[in-house]
Amino acid sequence: MRVAIIKELRQTCFACPSQWEGTTADGRDVYIRYRWGNLTASVNGIVVYSNAPGDFLDGVIGDHEMRAYLSRVFVFPAIIPETQLVGLSITPEEKIKLKRRANGRNRADKSKKRRTATA
Repeated sequence: MRVAIIKELRQTCFACPSQWEGTTADGRDVYIRYRWGNLTASVNGIVVYSNAPGDFLDGVIGDHEMRAYLSRVFVFPAIIPETQLVGLSITPEEKIKLKRRANGRNRADKSKKRRTATA
């Protein structure tokens, strides 16, 4: 059962916890947080979703993964495609950060892959 249509959602913290704040189409406050492997979502302070998809020490979740878990609870606005980022005045480094956030990656994941590949 879907609880709300998300009108606006912004990520306010990338890691430990990964968290988002926003509003619904009817003006209610939304707070989403991922910390200690637990993903919770609340609307106007009332928890509407709580699940532990990660392990105890996990505090990073990407936007796409978060939306996948919460798709039964919320209707999300579309994510801006990369092609629409072309006209924005952002540095290449900022563009890379945006891509990593959108894909749910972080530096720790990349360094883990490098260590595994060289072992």
